[in-house]
Amino acid sequence: MCRSWESQTHRCASSDRRGRWRAWHAGRERARMTSRTSPGPHPRRRTPVPRPRLPRSPWTLALTAAVALALAACGGPEDAAGGTEPVVHDVPEIPVQVTAPPDWERGTRDGAFLLRAPSGTGSEDFRANVVVTGKQSAQTVDEAGAATTAAVASIPGWVPDPDGQSPTTLAGLPAYRVAGTYDAAGTAVAQEIVAVRTGDGPDAWVVDLTASYAVDDADGAAQARAILESVQVAPAG
Repeated sequence: MCRSWESQTHRCASSDRRGRWRAWHAGRERARMTSRTSPGPHPRRRTPVPRPRLPRSPWTLALTAAVALALAACGGPEDAAGGTEPVVHDVPEIPVQVTAPPDWERGTRDGAFLLRAPSGTGSEDFRANVVVTGKQSAQTVDEAGAATTAAVASIPGWVPDPDGQSPTTLAGLPAYRVAGTYDAAGTAVAQEIVAVRTGDGPDAWVVDLTASYAVDDADGAAQARAILESVQVAPAG
């Protein structure tokens, strides 16, 4: 007897005494099916081994974002406040705020807050920028600074500033500064990374502020440094 789900163009096959069965399909000759044989071994299938992913620290995000928007041709922040007065920016999801010139563009990327000098200013090949990242952490600023110092050593061509790796203060907050230069697509770039801690409690944040600018861009350097020095602890934006 046919099963209810079988097509009307197929007829059920009756079993013979030897366990063989016959099938018939409309428009085809009768075919005799032979008894089943044991299937051969399945071919081996190679399973690709995934590459381990390195953890992305706030500093790694900052460097990635800084390099991505440093070159003038690269995309990046699009919004500029306009006007003539400096603009106070509440950093999204990070409990700090920074003040920037009104014509600096702002945006976010991969959890980092970005500020970039306007097109047509400073170096033709590299636009000064500031990247802010952070996370809640029990890490001290000295520990954060030591981790950053070790990380920047892996940047190709990184040359540390002799006076750049040391504890400091930023806007009255305990901080650790790491500075140096490297080559970005043929342009000599100076970079300053300052880690600050927003408080002493378990809910405090370690915030990294990364300023990058062409070595020959005095205006961009001054503006980027001023943004770093403007940092203030504030409720998370």
